[in-house]
Amino acid sequence: MRDQVVWMYGLRGEKPASMEEIGLKEFYLHHNKLAVDFIKALSKTVKYDQYMRVIDLRHNRITEGCLKQDFLPALKSNSSLTNVDLREN
Repeated sequence: MRDQVVWMYGLRGEKPASMEEIGLKEFYLHHNKLAVDFIKALSKTVKYDQYMRVIDLRHNRITEGCLKQDFLPALKSNSSLTNVDLREN
């Protein structure tokens, strides 16, 4: 349902009136041994997803190089995220 609504509004360059009801708002993936391949895929989603508010990636295998190359540029394109947690300890 969400993809259909986003697609319909996206055709006209609009956003749905009630964004609070559509989409994944919080994404908790801490302690999952996620690495570079996952961050590259997540970066593509973060770049365009205007519904996500929180991403928790604590205690994974994410390298600083991957963050700088893939994730940080995607974050610059996203104005909806309010909290991204990447702590190691």
